[in-house]
Amino acid sequence: MLEKEAVKFFQDRKEYERILTAIFEKYKSIGKLSGTFQLKELNDDERRILAPIHHKYFAAKEAKVSVKKFLDHFCSGRFEGLDFTKVLAIYFKDNLTTYREEKEGKKIKKEEFFKELININKGTKSELWLQEALENKGFGYNILIKNYEAYSKDNKLEDFKLLLSAVLNGINSLTFSASALESLPIFSSRITKDPHYFDMNTTAGKILIHGICYILKTEFPKDAEETAEILYSAGLLKDEISSYVATFGLKAYKEEGELEFVYGFTNMGEPLIFTLGNLSKIDRFICNKNRLFIFENPSLFNEVIKRTAEFKPSIVCTSGQLKLASVVLLDKVVQEVEEIYYSGDFDPEGILIANKLKLRYGDKLKLWRFDVEDYLKVISNKFISDISRAKLNNIQNSALEPLIKKLEDIGKAGYQEMLIEEYVEDVIKVSST
Repeated sequence: MLEKEAVKFFQDRKEYERILTAIFEKYKSIGKLSGTFQLKELNDDERRILAPIHHKYFAAKEAKVSVKKFLDHFCSGRFEGLDFTKVLAIYFKDNLTTYREEKEGKKIKKEEFFKELININKGTKSELWLQEALENKGFGYNILIKNYEAYSKDNKLEDFKLLLSAVLNGINSLTFSASALESLPIFSSRITKDPHYFDMNTTAGKILIHGICYILKTEFPKDAEETAEILYSAGLLKDEISSYVATFGLKAYKEEGELEFVYGFTNMGEPLIFTLGNLSKIDRFICNKNRLFIFENPSLFNEVIKRTAEFKPSIVCTSGQLKLASVVLLDKVVQEVEEIYYSGDFDPEGILIANKLKLRYGDKLKLWRFDVEDYLKVISNKFISDISRAKLNNIQNSALEPLIKKLEDIGKAGYQEMLIEEYVEDVIKVSST
């Protein structure tokens, strides 16, 4: 066969390799043997091959060559009547579909892949999410397509289908109820027989979060605490122990009545720490005088308890950040309480907590000893870093604007400990009337 003879000819003469590759690329681009190809930094062998087509190539450093003229020259004499497209197909082991055809074929294959999963999950929450992600390119679209392409490249699309099926089944199994919680490892085991399948550092875990965010109509979490909060809203406990909140003076209730042992710690003048797991088993909390105080700083929290324990004030400590346990406890308090007083450090982190609490609990949340006047009393010598200060840029809260502006102007932090006398006075006043 003439074409096989030509292929053998080219395989034995590597000086033709760049020329053949250029013609092959041109064919893949336009679907026919026409147009021109270009070669840069010609070597002596390539100049010798091209010189019979035109003498200008004999001393050229680069060449723009007509495909037709090259084929007319090569397919004369010994290779007259040669089907050069067959030569390209055999030499490059390619079916010679054009790049456009390949692209279209890949597009159809991808659409069929996701369409099959959508049809399997018809009428479910996961179907709505997957449709939304693919049609509007949000809620996990990028990670879906990135992984589809990676698995496709490795010829492992069946593996990706299994992964995505597990995610879809998982979404459909979620309760989205804080009253029907399940730990993430138990959930993972139930869906996949692997307790770590939906860990947050896995592809499946990340895609699961995107699906949950769609159903909750919320943005993808920025950190571990936001992730834990989103999982909790879906009915999952990422970790029942590491998220905790320190309390004092709270009465805890289940349907059948008060859990008296909880208030026993208050009677002893001791704080009590609740983990997220503990909180999931409690229905509601009652505060003394229907007032709750929130401190950011643990040492200050402890000192205020020592000085006010006889009045049994209801106090919560966030320990420097608003962990999920704090939010869950406050959600169980807010229906029964009249006012929640928050005071934190005068730094970006303290202001972020204040803003989040204000947005979540509205008028019930009172900013307590947390204004410009109080800040000016307790300014330290510690400058706030530019990275930390940048956290304030996206806060839009009229109640916090004056403090944010003053903090940015001065650039130094202020700390709660210096207001201890005022805090104690306020707590006693509210708790004893």
